[in-house]
Order: sequence, then C-alpha cells, then structure tokens
Amino acid sequence: MSISTRGPKNILVLDKTGVQITEVCDFVAEHRDITKTISRFAITADDVFECIGTFVDVSKSSKKDKIDLMYIPAEDGEYDIETTAITDRIFFMVIDYAKAILPDHDSINDLFRYGLELIINDCMEDIKNNNRNFENSEIHEVVFKSFEKMSGEYKLTETEFKLSSELMQALKYGKN
Repeated sequence: MSISTRGPKNILVLDKTGVQITEVCDFVAEHRDITKTISRFAITADDVFECIGTFVDVSKSSKKDKIDLMYIPAEDGEYDIETTAITDRIFFMVIDYAKAILPDHDSINDLFRYGLELIINDCMEDIKNNNRNFENSEIHEVVFKSFEKMSGEYKLTETEFKLSSELMQALKYGKN
C-alpha cells in the first residue's frame, strides 16, 4: 500500500482505504496494539508501519520532544530501564528504528523495547570506542541525553549495558 495526499490541505492518507496516517498513529500511540489497530482501520500490519515511518519522516523536530528514563532494580541484581514519559514522535522514531533492524517483528511494545535497547547499546558502544558518532542521529542523541541524565553520577564509560536475551534471540533468529 502506498501513502499519498488528499484534499485541499494535502492530508496524508493510505491510498487503498483513505485513512489518515495521523489517525492510525494516534490509535497506535494510545493502544500500543497492532491487532487492535489492524482491526479498527481494516488495514495490514505493513500499512501500520508504513504510517509510522511516514509520520517519522514528515514530522518536525520540536523542543517538546523527549523521553524520560528511570532505573528499576531487577531481580538478578542488575537494573532495568523504564520509560516514564515520552512524546509520540520519539515513541514512533524508536519503533521505526527497531522495525528497520527487525522487519519480521510486529509487536509495538516489543519493537519499542528492542529499539530503545539497540539505541542505548549503539551509544554505549560508541563511547566505549572513544567516539560519539551516535550524535549524528537525532533519535540516538535524544535517547542518550535521557540515559545520561538518568545515569546521573554514573561514569558512562564504565557503564556496562547488556542487551536482553529476548533481543539477542530476535537479532539472531528473526521473529520469535
């Protein structure tokens, strides 16, 4: 399916159904469920991710864009990271990034979690290798600033960031 503009205001819509991409994206942001979204708009998963990708491509950066992260102690003595606040644009950028790496995955929540892990890991690998190439990517920079703020007094060069076993399996074998 493709996306085109319609009407005097050039509103972006899915060609086959005429559904506005903003309606799809608003629904995804509110419900975070691909099955409900597909059912609600009578579209495919590919259509949903095309809407998300288009939203990311056409939306403009804003000073309001943010993601807030918080450490949560895990049972194994490690720490998990929880998102405590996020704007829709950043949410969709993380999902779009993960979808590009894990094209067989359709779970919105998994793609967000995996995308966040991948982005943080990219940043930490750059720091470990004594460079900051991640600053060339808007989503990496936004996530890293939040990670850095959350880390507070942590020396980021000494922070070991581990990818979850679920993500490692997804990267190795594709769809779970």
